[in-house]
Amino acid sequence: MAEVSKWDEIRRHMSRSLKQGWKLYSQSKYGVVGLALILIFAIMAIFAPFLTPYSPQFEAPSIDALRPYVYAFNTTAPVEDIAIGYTQLTTAPSEGGNWIILNYGKSIQGIFIQDPSRVGMPNKDPWGTNSLRFTLNLTDIPGIGADETVTNIAFLSPSTSDLQYHYSGTGQDPNWDGELVFTTQHHLVIYDIYNLKPKSNYDRVIVKSLPYIPTWLVVDTTSSGNLEVPVVYAPGSAVFPSRFIGVGDEYHANLYWYYYTYSNDSYLPNAQQCLYPVLNQNYTEKIIMKPFLFYNDYLYNDNLSKDQNVFIVPLETKTVVYKGFDTHTYPLPFPTPGALPFVPRPNVVETVLNFPLTAEPGYYAGSPNLGKNYIFLPAQSNGNAVVYVMNPAGSNGHVVVENDWTMNMGRGMVTASPSVTYSGGNFTVFNAKYVSNEDMSYVYEYMKGTNTKFEMVPINSTKNGAIPVNSKVVMLVNMILQNGEMLALTNGNELTLYVLDFSDYQTTGKMIVSKFMYYNNYTKKLSPFPYPPGSKLSYFEYMGTLSGSKYSPTASSNVYTLYYCNDTKTVGLLNPKGTNVLPLPPGKYFSGNWYILGTDDKGHDIWTWLVYGSRVAFIVGILAAFFSVMIGTLYGIYSGYKGGVVDTLLMRFVDIMLTLPGLPILLILTAILGPSIWNIILVISVLGWSGIARVIRAQTLSLRSRPFVDAARVAGASNTRIMVSHIFPNVLPYSFLYMTLGVAGAILSEAALSFLGLGDPKAISWGQMLYSIQTAGAVMYAWWWLLPPGLSITLISLGFYLVGRAFDEILNPRLRKR
Repeated sequence: MAEVSKWDEIRRHMSRSLKQGWKLYSQSKYGVVGLALILIFAIMAIFAPFLTPYSPQFEAPSIDALRPYVYAFNTTAPVEDIAIGYTQLTTAPSEGGNWIILNYGKSIQGIFIQDPSRVGMPNKDPWGTNSLRFTLNLTDIPGIGADETVTNIAFLSPSTSDLQYHYSGTGQDPNWDGELVFTTQHHLVIYDIYNLKPKSNYDRVIVKSLPYIPTWLVVDTTSSGNLEVPVVYAPGSAVFPSRFIGVGDEYHANLYWYYYTYSNDSYLPNAQQCLYPVLNQNYTEKIIMKPFLFYNDYLYNDNLSKDQNVFIVPLETKTVVYKGFDTHTYPLPFPTPGALPFVPRPNVVETVLNFPLTAEPGYYAGSPNLGKNYIFLPAQSNGNAVVYVMNPAGSNGHVVVENDWTMNMGRGMVTASPSVTYSGGNFTVFNAKYVSNEDMSYVYEYMKGTNTKFEMVPINSTKNGAIPVNSKVVMLVNMILQNGEMLALTNGNELTLYVLDFSDYQTTGKMIVSKFMYYNNYTKKLSPFPYPPGSKLSYFEYMGTLSGSKYSPTASSNVYTLYYCNDTKTVGLLNPKGTNVLPLPPGKYFSGNWYILGTDDKGHDIWTWLVYGSRVAFIVGILAAFFSVMIGTLYGIYSGYKGGVVDTLLMRFVDIMLTLPGLPILLILTAILGPSIWNIILVISVLGWSGIARVIRAQTLSLRSRPFVDAARVAGASNTRIMVSHIFPNVLPYSFLYMTLGVAGAILSEAALSFLGLGDPKAISWGQMLYSIQTAGAVMYAWWWLLPPGLSITLISLGFYLVGRAFDEILNPRLRKR
């Protein structure tokens, strides 16, 4: 007969034991159900990457997470021109709002709009948040001929910061402060909209004849609301609230200084005294685009503000820049009411730049510091698209082009005003060039730190560091929609709004350029912009907030754009950032993604987090229960075997541990050690062994008087060998029983700690999911977020409990007979 090896004998013995054990275990229906539940979650934990369509770091894309709404209405007649009137500039009170000025040719309509979310009217159309309206007919203005129409229109915005010495008393209504500026075929008109306030007896208007038919009208960047920091006063000086207005045709340019103040100001001089000519120029070359008028006279420190304002006139072969027209302060005390003791005497200096502009200049709108107020001039040099950087400070009264900072993008032409931001000591500039023989545009990103040149940022290496767009880009709106998305307006066959998404390029290498889509309230579907579907976009402008200022002091404020479709006569507001609609209920969404159990408020897929959360449940549950059982088992064996004084002392310590309040101690220790799953395992293990130790100690007391223990002692076995080799294997089934029950307790403890905010923030656990829904305030409605982790905790705990119940039946035959 062949000799059986030791290992074969062990294998056969284990096989017989497992078969016999399963035979006994399978007799328990509870045990089978519990084991099935544990196996389900074990499969989830092991095969998590294969069971989930996304990674744990996945967040729903903005097309799913945000709803860019459109609010629009149709006019009764075609609109010739549109202007935006800001009433607060840098402040953004809840009652503030903007005027939308519509030019119908023979009349001008003003509609006051407000952000519905800021005035306490959620989901209401902004066009209906306020009843303020006006209509100004040209026939109501003395001196305007019956044959004239409005050709150009603008709005002079008020500023609370530069009117500190002026009227703001009883009866003043800031929503009606502002001046309409418009041209007709023969006149420049400045009309105070306070005249149009119901029951107002105010009458202030300036009508100035022009020797030519004006084709363009500009107001300074402060008046237009395009600067984050408008004019402020100089300490120890009174400020004349200056505004500048430029008007002209193809061969003429006039610049006017305007004394601006609140309506009904007792210090306000005669209207005709408030408009003063600064510049009157005639050119032999044609003015090829609307001139640019930069004005931001920050007067806290004259060293930073002196001569920084410029008037840029783009001609066919050159660009002419004027500066030196910004003096408007004088020492206190303030003059008598109605007097104008100061007449501006500008010392205008002309600088000729020997290159024509190919698009409107760009500038940084956020700072009054001259060291940041560079002007970016799009041009073409030797067939290359370039952007020159002009320093208004210059030298000897002239502006200077910083040649070392020129941005050269190679063959093509810059077709959009550069989009400029400044943060943390660094400039970021986006430029768009157009290559005509390719009929393609490329958008470049440049950066410049302190005392460095502008360096190109490689967005997309396949296109020489640029974002390719299949049309001519005419406008860049550098408002980050989400992560790295910005807007671009093109003018191929029609104006089209694109989203340039380069947020994932660094990680995926993908560059996404897509037409802008908005959520249609009526069809509940995504539709291509603009609204109504199929209309042709003819005007588009980024207008910022609807609270009276373009730039809000709070980054969370909603921002809007204004658009017009001439074919359908539709005026509309678009919220391009969109309203956050997270968490998303289960379903398939616009991106094509299917969220089986929906998403949370960060856009994480609930199913993905549920599956990966099972790993933490098993790690914490099994390890914490294992260490608790091992500590309790060894402690109980030693105490029970030693007996006597040692046993008494050890059991008194166990009694102390059993009387300690578990949850408070758990919370305190976890808070002290820090939020980590390993610390949680340690704390649960340290606090959870005492009950097991008492049970094992009782079993040890019974076992140590058994004959096989006496035989081992007579044979000369040491106490350690008896405890390890003879007692430990006999108490192991009870240890395993309590371990199965301890796993459920450890899982519940981790979930409780995480729910209270003491869990590991880096670990994906079911408790963290419950904590997130609690902090998001979505408990009452996001059932798809609440139920899965709650049910999973319940089911896996139930599974281990049922397995423990089955082992209890095996160890206690009397339970099987019931």
